[in-house]
Amino acid sequence: MRAESLAPLRFSRPGMGLSILEGCFAMAPQTFNAGVFLTGFALMLGVDSWALGLLAAVPAICQAAQLTTPMLMQRGVCRKQLVIWGASLGRYLWLPIALTPFLPLAASAKLGLFLALLAIATMLSQASGVGWNDWMSEVVPDAERGRYFGLRNALTGMVGLVMLWCGSRWLDAVKASGHEALGFSVLLGLGLLGAIGSQVALTNQPHPMRFALKRDRRSALAAPLGNAAFLRLLALYFVWMAVTGLLGPFSYAYALQTLHVSYATIGMHASIVAALGTVSQPFWGRMIDKRGPQATIALAMVPICIHPLYWTVMHPGFTWLLWCDAVSNGVFWAGVNLAILTMLMEIAPRGERAAYMGLWNCGMGIATSGAALIGGRLLMEQGHWSLAVGPRAIGMWTLLLIVGFVGRVVCLALFASLPRVQAPTLTIDTWAADPAASPAPIGDVPAGA
Repeated sequence: MRAESLAPLRFSRPGMGLSILEGCFAMAPQTFNAGVFLTGFALMLGVDSWALGLLAAVPAICQAAQLTTPMLMQRGVCRKQLVIWGASLGRYLWLPIALTPFLPLAASAKLGLFLALLAIATMLSQASGVGWNDWMSEVVPDAERGRYFGLRNALTGMVGLVMLWCGSRWLDAVKASGHEALGFSVLLGLGLLGAIGSQVALTNQPHPMRFALKRDRRSALAAPLGNAAFLRLLALYFVWMAVTGLLGPFSYAYALQTLHVSYATIGMHASIVAALGTVSQPFWGRMIDKRGPQATIALAMVPICIHPLYWTVMHPGFTWLLWCDAVSNGVFWAGVNLAILTMLMEIAPRGERAAYMGLWNCGMGIATSGAALIGGRLLMEQGHWSLAVGPRAIGMWTLLLIVGFVGRVVCLALFASLPRVQAPTLTIDTWAADPAASPAPIGDVPAGA
């Protein structure tokens, strides 16, 4: 291991600090357009279990839009402009979504319009996201990646935590006064203001000039589809996301409708997840830089495997395990997400990461959307099914939780055996901000060298 990988983190390249500011602005739409706020908005429009599954599936299915980004980049479309306008337009579409409850339409028409606008907004945002990952993988040096994203995620997480706490309190207040629709619209409006700030920051973000060694006339997806290490990781995480997605989209709705908890309680749960995720990010970043993402992900997945067991025993009046779930979610999912991002950046050669990220996120979209649709359909059609096991009856909710627990344990065992792979560097990057910068030597240089 290189000594500089353990040195104190400094912003060694232009744009690293500005990206943190941009992330703080982006937390407004990311917070108010998702999670408990998205679920609450949908419940206000009158969704059932199947519609909730569809709501979770729409963003996941739209991840297929990420495949268009590497293809457009391969044809010479500017990556920076793809990111700026895709992200911004996707967030600005939440203006008509915020107005949906006030339109003179039937409830079913409002729901259909909401899902259609959500799909378009999500496709734009997803297409820009893979370009942003590719862009930032070149902005941040390899040796600083774990600590930098740990710091960035920690700071943006604190901003999101404040927004989450204030937003959930606001919703409880307006719901009690009978103005829930107006309350959601105000929060979505704040998300639009954050989208404007994010667009301004992205516009001023430095963009490295790319010099490809040769123009590849193959399909943009040929490289990831021919990378055995990538396909192995993709298949394994596909299964992990599928078994975790069977009931994940329904947990907040279940807590609100079955456990009879308040928005404030759900907001506190989400706040704890965000706060501990924020605090733990630097720790996970240092561990990744020091011990590698494989060891990190194996450690972080162990507690996540038992999350379904918390929900099997909770019932109205017995909900304190929500806080155990929140603590474990906050600390350990942060490690899983950061380690997976690092593993992808290690496997994917520099200059081809957009294609890798696009295919990866498309696969994860299929996994999570398929699981959400299956879970929603089973809960709607077999919600009253039960199986007597001794003195207790196991319902469909509990059965799916057990399936999720067993599936996570199997995935954990397979993740622990993954070897570490680093891809060769395929492109040379220089920075317009540093005219004296000279290109790196051409050759099969490891990405981490």
